[in-house]
Amino acid sequence: MLKKIITGTVAGAVLLSGASLAYAEDATTTVSATPATSTAPAAPVRAEMQLSITRGGHVFIRGTVDSVGTDYVMVKSYGGSWKVMVSDKTEVLPKVASGAIDLSKFTVGDYVGAIGAVSLSEDWTINARILRDHTEGKALMSDRKENRKTERALRRHAESTVARVTVGTVGDISGASFTITTASGAITADTGNTTKFVNRKWNTIAFGDIKSGDKIRVYGVVASSTSAAQVVRDLSIPR
Repeated sequence: MLKKIITGTVAGAVLLSGASLAYAEDATTTVSATPATSTAPAAPVRAEMQLSITRGGHVFIRGTVDSVGTDYVMVKSYGGSWKVMVSDKTEVLPKVASGAIDLSKFTVGDYVGAIGAVSLSEDWTINARILRDHTEGKALMSDRKENRKTERALRRHAESTVARVTVGTVGDISGASFTITTASGAITADTGNTTKFVNRKWNTIAFGDIKSGDKIRVYGVVASSTSAAQVVRDLSIPR
């Protein structure tokens, strides 16, 4: 089987940009090198362009986002900008809380990667099986670590011996408060401007994301069946 490998040079990138997609059906092409200078915001992860197309048209690509549509992301990599299409069969990472396809977290300059197949009907188009935003993923990991660190610090420096964790199910939600049904009775959780809201994975969420029936974990000072919530963790999110 004919196999050609183009690696690590600008000449290789130029050769790829001049090749037709029909070439992808005849050989395996792999391109990997340090990316060219971009005017997009610097990504917080190492943004190395990569492109690999197999004989059967299967694609692995990494590059930076040029623009974002409702069902596609334009990715700048070797050969120019590739249109990476997503569908209900595409696994988009990191996943959003609702589990639906949502590209709102993908922004220009993000370092992304995709696995899929070359489109037979559109030039420079990939039908993605997996699309991952490495920049957003790193930001979520940082957020998760910071939220965990916050709760640990609160535990170490609690001003009251009645500060504790309350685990139960969310009942009525009213204003900035909600009730928690526990094995020993009902407790009201009062939240404020300093309350941290996180999901099961410790990523930041909003108070409005909490729904009745959710399994909840609240850390705060408890007095008279009321918890002054400092950290609220909704264990039912992502849903």
